[in-house]
Amino acid sequence: MYLIDEVHMLSTHSFNALLKTLEEPPEHVKFVLATTDPQKIPVTILSRCLQFNLRRLGIEEISGQLKSILEAERLEFEVAALALLARAADGSMRDGLSLLDQALAAGGGRIELEAVEDMLGTVEQRHLHAILEALVECRPAAALSAVAEVFGLARDLSRLLSDLAEALHRIALIQQLPDYRDESRTDWEQLSAFASKLDPEDVQLYYQIAVTGRRDLGLAPSIRSGCEMTLLRMFAFKPADPAQAEVAEPASRSRTSAVREPAPAQAGTAGPRAAAAPVEATEARPAARTPAAPSSASTARPDDWASLLQALDLNGPVRAVAAMMELASHAPGKLEFRVAREDLGLLTERFRAQFSAALERHFGEPCRVDFRPVDGEDELETPARLAEIAQRERQAAAEQSIAADPLVHRLQQDFGAEVIAGSVRSERPGSMD
Repeated sequence: MYLIDEVHMLSTHSFNALLKTLEEPPEHVKFVLATTDPQKIPVTILSRCLQFNLRRLGIEEISGQLKSILEAERLEFEVAALALLARAADGSMRDGLSLLDQALAAGGGRIELEAVEDMLGTVEQRHLHAILEALVECRPAAALSAVAEVFGLARDLSRLLSDLAEALHRIALIQQLPDYRDESRTDWEQLSAFASKLDPEDVQLYYQIAVTGRRDLGLAPSIRSGCEMTLLRMFAFKPADPAQAEVAEPASRSRTSAVREPAPAQAGTAGPRAAAAPVEATEARPAARTPAAPSSASTARPDDWASLLQALDLNGPVRAVAAMMELASHAPGKLEFRVAREDLGLLTERFRAQFSAALERHFGEPCRVDFRPVDGEDELETPARLAEIAQRERQAAAEQSIAADPLVHRLQQDFGAEVIAGSVRSERPGSMD
């Protein structure tokens, strides 16, 4: 039996010589070709071989094999250190054995957790727990303090974000799978405690931020600043507490009432108080800027709805869906919108709740919102469609302006210049020259 490792490194002449043997191999001879890059092997060789794609080994399998080797050699070791080596091997038993030899040399014949952490540059679990605790208690200063300590120990901050993402992954598994348990982690009890303190939606958000931040570390001015900004983003993007939103809503209503109160007082002003009229008119001007509920039912124009949409307090996704609707009619405390039938799936319960709450905050009174589906062939004059039409008109005007520019004509005549198609960009409304 002949075993050829990394067979893709053979030259073309070597493959041609091997091919003659593979075409008519002796019955008593077997060839085993191993490679990590099968794309570099000629098709003529691959067609004459049985291919077996080896899978990555799990952490438990690698750590178990390392444990068996150390027990057979009667060497001292810590189970937690073997788990770190197995995780660093990334599914390769060969890499795991190489790391084991390095760890034995670094630890003087013993496998100790502290020595393995120093060798691999692994972030200590206490630092990860400190960051997770800071996320639970919303203390950005504590998280940045943990980053500073990790940086002072000359640990890899990219590894910090990677380990944090892995810890958040385990926390999410605990939250969704009550029977799940990973014996390879020594901090299982701590992760279970964090799973009970963190909201599942927050865990998903933190995981995505950690993965994205680790990917973008190379674009940051420094590794430390990129890591710190990633953690600060977790605090900044944390969803608002519903209790705070409930407290803020009555405050906005009281402000609306305070603005509307001077109007009746001005209407009841008698003749002797005519000197005070200019002051009352000045105070009443803000009320004109505050949108009020219509006094009678009527069909609203699309441009009214576009202006109202800009004034509503909505986040990006809710605003984008609202821009795809047409305001059909409105009356005091009631609004009706027309929505394309294929877009009804976007009107989730969460969207309806946030949209209705924004309208109530804006008008200062409860609002009933109805949605009427229409067929797709009907053209809805939605804010999104109006904005698209306006953008096309600005683009056409910009292209005509460039085409009629005397300097452009001169360049075309003298140098044979051409305007590159698609290179003309219209200015946004209100932009400076």
